[in-house]
Amino acid sequence: MSTKPKLLLAMLASEAAVGAALGLLPRLPAAGVPLFALVLLTSFFPFAWYRLDAEQRGYPRTWLLNVAIIGFAAFGFPYYFVRSRGIVGGALATAAGFAFLVLSLVACVVATTVVLGLRGEFTAQ
Repeated sequence: MSTKPKLLLAMLASEAAVGAALGLLPRLPAAGVPLFALVLLTSFFPFAWYRLDAEQRGYPRTWLLNVAIIGFAAFGFPYYFVRSRGIVGGALATAAGFAFLVLSLVACVVATTVVLGLRGEFTAQ
């Protein structure tokens, strides 16, 4: 397995970790610090994926695009996809990225639900 698919799996795992933390940490007094660290971790993996993808495609990365990818991913990634792949390829990559975002959110919700269920705090109605 190449590095980019491994990064995608790491992104899903980090989203699940955030979900598990959301189930565990709300009762702790200093819950914000570990949760903030996990959120920072989840922003690392998309940037690492973008960096590898840009290198493989020979696309020049600028500091402004780097900032957009980290801070404004909803705009940065579609812009990068269209510029590096063309209109059709960029639209397809944006759709795939959106599908991956939905999958990440599902991983987060499932992990939260499992943790709350194991703690006995979640009951289905």
